[in-house]
Amino acid sequence: MVGDNDTTVTTIDSPSDQVEKSGVGHDPAEYHGFATDLGHLPKGYFTSKYFMGTYVAHCFTFLGGLGGFNLIAPILGDINAELGPSPDILWVALVYTLGLAVGLGLMGRVTDVFGRRWFMVGGNLLGTVGAVVCSRAQNVPTLIGGETLIGLSGCAAYSFNFVISELVPMQYRFYALAGLFFIALPMNGFNTVIATSFVVHTSAGWRWCYYLLIILNGIATLLYFTFYYPPTFEMKHGKETKMRILRDFDYIGAVGLIAGVTLFLIGLNWGGSLYPWDDAHVIGMMVAGIVLIIALPFYEAFGGARDPFVPLRLFKSWGWTASMLSTSIGATVYYSFSIVWPSMVQIVYSNGGQMWGGWASCLVAMGFAVGQIVGGVLTKTITKQKYQCVVAMTVGTVFLGGE
Repeated sequence: MVGDNDTTVTTIDSPSDQVEKSGVGHDPAEYHGFATDLGHLPKGYFTSKYFMGTYVAHCFTFLGGLGGFNLIAPILGDINAELGPSPDILWVALVYTLGLAVGLGLMGRVTDVFGRRWFMVGGNLLGTVGAVVCSRAQNVPTLIGGETLIGLSGCAAYSFNFVISELVPMQYRFYALAGLFFIALPMNGFNTVIATSFVVHTSAGWRWCYYLLIILNGIATLLYFTFYYPPTFEMKHGKETKMRILRDFDYIGAVGLIAGVTLFLIGLNWGGSLYPWDDAHVIGMMVAGIVLIIALPFYEAFGGARDPFVPLRLFKSWGWTASMLSTSIGATVYYSFSIVWPSMVQIVYSNGGQMWGGWASCLVAMGFAVGQIVGGVLTKTITKQKYQCVVAMTVGTVFLGGE
């Protein structure tokens, strides 16, 4: 877990309880999970197989998590041409983002309490199963079902912030994140070219996107199982029992958040596609979702939950709140334009050929990928991270407005 200033809890741990063992050898217990800063790390930490194995595992899971959306969204038209045509083809991409929206909050909260090891292993295994289902799909509904599993498994991939934060001290954390984003360039910058190449140059076509996800998620599952030993429940809570944690868990808050976000997003995605915007299905879903989302903070404040699912004290920090809003806006732009921009390229610039369209469609994702890498490096070289964020958001606002 992340502490104040430059403190961190690393994730190189063992299943044993030997957390006080000194010295460094080949036992993962010697790379225990409670180093507070760079000076407390054991000698050889960054070259240990447990550190390297965990970092590489998350590189693979991040590639697989990104590919679950980034490889598929640009070629929905090609997929629909083979399996459809179906008016529900957009749901192949939408259920992925819906799975992230539903699962990320639950993933972060539950793993903070019970430990992350089996959630990371299970998340990648779920992504492997989802990719197998999609690779064999003969119709759009089956593809939507498989993509739903991939979206839920993406919560493991998008847990990179707290996995890397636990793994690397603050001094090197931004460099570690920049390295992760650099390795992710194939799925976060050249994803459209890769997907289009599969369609144009292979006999299996778009199915190779899912074959690749099977490989990436499968490798990540094995690496996490072998090398990832974060703090366990007992190490986090001492003599506290799981039954007490489960008894006091804020189930109402969790269900309220998940149901509110799900209903609102379903209504939003139904509007203008499956139903007109003024249809009762759309209005009912969106209103129900909004009511639940608005009611949630009131419940968390006055409902008497011992351990609120959404701790409202976080919102007292203006810096934290501003960061969350900025991240939300960036994600909105990223996911929407990952679908809209490739469609625009195919329609407006179709004369250039399919592969040219694949290269042109990379522009949105490439901008984000390069920005993440450069941002990670610059964070360690500029005086104020605040100014970096202000400049980035200003530039984004100007260019979005210019469209």
